Amino acid sequence: MFEAIRAAEEQPSVEHIDAALKLGLAAPDSIVALAALSSCLKLYSPESFPPRLWLGVFMARWAQLEPLSQDLLTVLSSALISDPPGSKIPPAPAQQKAGAPGLLLVHGTHFEVNPDPTWYYPHVGDLHNYIRPHRNDIYSGQNYYEWEGRWSDRGRHIAAKHLKNWIDLQAYHGCDVVAHSHGCNVVMKAAEMGAHFNKVVFLSCPIHWHKYNLNSGRINAPYSVRVWFDLVILADGGRQKFPASANVADEVVGGWFSGHSATRTSQIWSNHTLEAKLI
Repeated sequence: MFEAIRAAEEQPSVEHIDAALKLGLAAPDSIVALAALSSCLKLYSPESFPPRLWLGVFMARWAQLEPLSQDLLTVLSSALISDPPGSKIPPAPAQQKAGAPGLLLVHGTHFEVNPDPTWYYPHVGDLHNYIRPHRNDIYSGQNYYEWEGRWSDRGRHIAAKHLKNWIDLQAYHGCDVVAHSHGCNVVMKAAEMGAHFNKVVFLSCPIHWHKYNLNSGRINAPYSVRVWFDLVILADGGRQKFPASANVADEVVGGWFSGHSATRTSQIWSNHTLEAKLI
């Protein structure tokens, strides 16, 4: 299956894509089968098949995934937002010092089962605390940037407007950014709206180039960090890699299927010295 997926990524012809999807639908791992099913629904419209046939195929496959459908949100949220337990944001963090733009962390999608991940929180967040000794200008004030984490284009559009406004108010144009998952799309949309960024490290970014891209030219130095094959990005319908024309430096960390949230953990950052991209 790995070979079929790689062939579909490198040569996205109908033949290669169909082969990868058929193998994925037959996979014994439920999350792999679900990701393939999600891709089918995005790639093939009902008009491509007689309605009864299309519904019959879909319902038959969905029935096989019934155990997974009961805890789907739990599975996806675990991949997206698993964080060390017991962390709580302090009541009154120190204010950001005035001066030149620094470094900002932007989170991705949240789910109702765990709407409050902490990896980006000032002073207590896993990745925040790892980066801070290397970049003491990381934003640590009380009014740090957050968005509601809705899994929709509208939610990300609103988040991008909020980010642009936040940057205007904080005089943070030209800052560096570390963004995870759909937070990467929020950053690209904010750049399209007029926000300016210097270095941006995209962690596990779902590539939807027709909607979120770097065409505005307001990101000076983009970097991509991803795992070998991200099932959450596959389920979301995104591509794993930026197009070659975007000239985005690309680094693969961990192993196959090491997890969508792995790229924002201090362990992966330490293993691959990713902080070097920010220095």
